[in-house]
Amino acid sequence: MIRDFRNNVLGRREVTLRFSTQGPTPSRKQVLSLVASALHVPEDRIVIKEIKQEYGETVVVVAANVYDDAAILKRVEYQHYLKRLEGKKEGQGAPAQQASAQGAK
Repeated sequence: MIRDFRNNVLGRREVTLRFSTQGPTPSRKQVLSLVASALHVPEDRIVIKEIKQEYGETVVVVAANVYDDAAILKRVEYQHYLKRLEGKKEGQGAPAQQASAQGAK
C-alpha cells in the first residue's frame, strides 16, 4: 500500500495500492477483486478511480475509494463511476462490435 487516507467527511478511505502482475494491464473487474481481497472489504463499497501501468512494466498502481457504506457511495460518487461499477450489460458492447455482429447475421 502506497497511501491510505481516511476522509471522515465523505465516509471513505482514499487508498493507493501497488500490485505486481504478469501480462497486459488487468481489467477493472480484476483490479476490483484484487483491492477487495487486499483490504478485506466487499466489492460493492469500492470505486476504482485510476489504474496505471507503464509499458513493459509488471507493476500496476491503483487509486481507489473505499466507502463505509454502499449508500454513501451512491450519494457521493459521480454517475459515470457508478456506471463503471455496473459494468457492461449483455448486448451493450462497443459500437464496432455491434456493427460486426449485425453484419455477420
